[in-house]
Amino acid sequence: MTPDEKSGVTPAAFEQRVRSERRRRSPLLADWRWALRGRRRQIRRESDCGRVQVDWIEPRLLAVVLAILLLSALDAAFTLDLLRAGVVIEVNPFMRALVHEDIHIFVNLKMVITASALVFLVACSKATLLSRVTVSSILYGLLFLYLGLVAYELYLLRLASEVLQG
Repeated sequence: MTPDEKSGVTPAAFEQRVRSERRRRSPLLADWRWALRGRRRQIRRESDCGRVQVDWIEPRLLAVVLAILLLSALDAAFTLDLLRAGVVIEVNPFMRALVHEDIHIFVNLKMVITASALVFLVACSKATLLSRVTVSSILYGLLFLYLGLVAYELYLLRLASEVLQG
């Protein structure tokens, strides 16, 4: 006697039950309820801390990422203005070659590299480095570094305009 015969469930009845459950559940809406909210907001076990990623990202990280992207675009624009004014030189040899070759490629590549790195950092935002620093805190640090960089470039642009006028 098989286990199915003991329970009284025939293979045909089992197939009907499975099919009927599948009919009630729409395949189009099966995973969409978690599209915006995410399913796992926190790690289940303390022993998994730093090794398991969650699929829900904090909304404030979106604001941080958008601010970093905006500041990166401002950095590219201010760098080009400073290069035209002759105040600075591009230190990165790869980017220096791109600036001299084609400005559009320089700006586009800078934005693609920044956006790709941000996507990776946001995906790993709950992970920790050296059991102390979370990746989300690195994102906040990048935001403040970009703020400082853009403020410094504005300062240099103001100095350059004063030198050219006076």
